[in-house]
Amino acid sequence: MFSSASIILFSFLKFLLHAQPNTLLLHNTIDASLNMVCNIGMTDTELIAHYGGPAKLARMLGFPEQGGVQRIQNWTTRGIPPAVKVQFPEIFLNVPTAPAQEAAE
Repeated sequence: MFSSASIILFSFLKFLLHAQPNTLLLHNTIDASLNMVCNIGMTDTELIAHYGGPAKLARMLGFPEQGGVQRIQNWTTRGIPPAVKVQFPEIFLNVPTAPAQEAAE
Protein backbone atom coordinates (compact mmCIF):
# COMPACT_ATOMS: atom_id res chain seq x y z
CA MET A 1 0.00 0.00 0.00
CA PHE A 2 1.59 3.24 1.17
CA SER A 3 4.91 3.75 2.90
CA SER A 4 4.89 5.43 6.29
CA ALA A 5 6.59 8.48 4.75
CA SER A 6 3.75 8.81 2.21
CA ILE A 7 1.12 8.54 4.94
CA ILE A 8 2.85 11.23 7.01
CA LEU A 9 3.19 13.49 3.94
CA PHE A 10 -0.48 13.16 3.00
CA SER A 11 -1.63 13.68 6.61
CA PHE A 12 0.44 16.86 6.75
CA LEU A 13 -0.93 18.03 3.39
CA LYS A 14 -4.51 17.42 4.51
CA PHE A 15 -3.79 19.51 7.61
CA LEU A 16 -2.34 22.32 5.49
CA LEU A 17 -5.26 22.26 3.07
CA HIS A 18 -7.76 22.62 5.90
CA ALA A 19 -5.75 25.36 7.65
CA GLN A 20 -5.88 27.55 4.49
CA PRO A 21 -3.32 30.18 5.57
CA ASN A 22 -2.66 31.23 1.99
CA THR A 23 -4.16 28.87 -0.55
CA LEU A 24 -2.18 30.10 -3.55
CA LEU A 25 1.14 29.89 -1.72
CA LEU A 26 0.24 26.45 -0.41
CA HIS A 27 -0.64 25.11 -3.86
CA ASN A 28 2.52 26.54 -5.41
CA THR A 29 4.67 25.10 -2.64
CA ILE A 30 3.38 21.54 -2.61
CA ASP A 31 2.04 21.05 -6.14
CA ALA A 32 5.23 19.78 -7.77
CA SER A 33 6.24 17.53 -4.86
CA LEU A 34 2.82 15.97 -4.49
CA ASN A 35 2.56 15.33 -8.21
CA MET A 36 5.96 13.61 -8.16
CA VAL A 37 4.88 11.40 -5.25
CA CYS A 38 1.51 10.59 -6.82
CA ASN A 39 2.77 9.92 -10.34
CA ILE A 40 5.22 7.15 -9.54
CA GLY A 41 3.43 4.56 -11.68
CA MET A 42 1.69 6.59 -14.40
CA THR A 43 1.37 10.11 -15.71
CA ASP A 44 -1.91 11.90 -15.04
CA THR A 45 -2.97 11.38 -18.67
CA GLU A 46 -2.24 7.63 -18.44
CA LEU A 47 -4.11 7.43 -15.14
CA ILE A 48 -7.21 9.10 -16.64
CA ALA A 49 -7.07 6.70 -19.60
CA HIS A 50 -6.61 3.74 -17.20
CA TYR A 51 -9.95 4.57 -15.54
CA GLY A 52 -11.76 4.72 -18.89
CA GLY A 53 -11.29 8.35 -19.94
CA PRO A 54 -12.67 11.68 -18.74
CA ALA A 55 -16.39 10.78 -18.92
CA LYS A 56 -16.09 7.58 -16.92
CA LEU A 57 -13.73 9.14 -14.36
CA ALA A 58 -16.10 12.10 -13.93
CA ARG A 59 -18.90 9.66 -13.05
CA MET A 60 -16.60 7.77 -10.64
CA LEU A 61 -15.75 11.03 -8.83
CA GLY A 62 -19.38 12.17 -8.73
CA PHE A 63 -18.79 15.30 -10.79
CA PRO A 64 -21.83 16.90 -12.44
CA GLU A 65 -22.55 16.02 -16.07
CA GLN A 66 -22.36 19.70 -17.05
CA GLY A 67 -18.68 20.63 -16.93
CA GLY A 68 -17.35 17.58 -15.09
CA VAL A 69 -16.00 15.81 -18.17
CA GLN A 70 -14.36 19.01 -19.45
CA ARG A 71 -12.75 19.54 -16.04
CA ILE A 72 -11.13 16.10 -16.17
CA GLN A 73 -10.15 16.55 -19.82
CA ASN A 74 -8.28 19.70 -18.75
CA TRP A 75 -6.29 17.59 -16.29
CA THR A 76 -4.70 15.69 -19.20
CA THR A 77 -2.71 18.85 -20.00
CA ARG A 78 -2.65 20.70 -16.66
CA GLY A 79 -2.30 17.70 -14.37
CA ILE A 80 -4.65 16.43 -11.67
CA PRO A 81 -4.79 18.98 -8.83
CA PRO A 82 -3.10 17.74 -5.63
CA ALA A 83 -6.19 18.56 -3.57
CA VAL A 84 -8.24 16.18 -5.74
CA LYS A 85 -5.62 13.43 -5.33
CA VAL A 86 -5.78 13.80 -1.56
CA GLN A 87 -9.60 13.95 -1.62
CA PHE A 88 -9.80 10.64 -3.57
CA PRO A 89 -6.79 8.60 -2.36
CA GLU A 90 -8.38 5.27 -3.30
CA ILE A 91 -8.31 6.34 -6.96
CA PHE A 92 -5.26 8.55 -7.34
CA LEU A 93 -2.83 7.54 -4.59
CA ASN A 94 -3.09 3.78 -5.01
CA VAL A 95 -1.23 4.05 -8.31
CA PRO A 96 -1.52 1.08 -10.67
CA THR A 97 1.57 -0.19 -12.46
CA ALA A 98 2.32 1.62 -15.71
CA PRO A 99 1.69 -0.41 -18.90
CA ALA A 100 5.38 -0.19 -19.92
CA GLN A 101 6.44 -1.63 -16.56
CA GLU A 102 3.97 -4.52 -16.85
CA ALA A 103 5.33 -5.47 -20.27
CA ALA A 104 8.92 -5.43 -18.99
CA GLU A 105 8.08 -7.81 -16.13
